[in-house]
Amino acid sequence: MANRADFTEKLKMQLDDVNAHLDTWQSKADDSAAGARHRYDAHIENLRSQRDTATKKLADLQGISDDGWAGMQGGVQTALDSLHDAFIKAKSTWNGDRGASAGPR
Repeated sequence: MANRADFTEKLKMQLDDVNAHLDTWQSKADDSAAGARHRYDAHIENLRSQRDTATKKLADLQGISDDGWAGMQGGVQTALDSLHDAFIKAKSTWNGDRGASAGPR
């Protein structure tokens, strides 16, 4: 089982990374042609949704007792995995499918 403090720190770092990319990608989407912008916006919205879910899990994690951590770990990991998958899909859109394997994890 992962240490709760380490898990919390990892989640914070992943959220920071996603937020930085979201800001950059939103700026690029705003400057894109209408057709491309629609595609970019869909990925950005999905990533934001997954980020919001992970942020909620982080808040829950920070407010739970040590005894409750064990029962919550699976749900937090699922949120992290969903965030990672959404990040990879968005990144592949911006990179034209090159370099899409890297991302917050």
